[in-house]
Amino acid sequence: DHWLYFNNHRDAENAAKDLQNKGFSGVSVAASRHVWRVKAHNRFVPTHAAVSANTALLESVAAASSGEYDGWETQVVE
Repeated sequence: DHWLYFNNHRDAENAAKDLQNKGFSGVSVAASRHVWRVKAHNRFVPTHAAVSANTALLESVAAASSGEYDGWETQVVE
């Protein structure tokens, strides 16, 4: 799961739509204290190249809507 934060609902919704259009699933928007949180999911093999590409994409989506990409968490699947 990936976490992005925005100062207002409109920017969070715009980023959520952008992520859905880029193939992310489980995209949700919720108020979180004084900011709006976007949570999104995608599946990939965590190679250095894939992690770098995903990070760059998510940072770009966040910046395009005046937000911040806060990182990701994962489960290990064998």
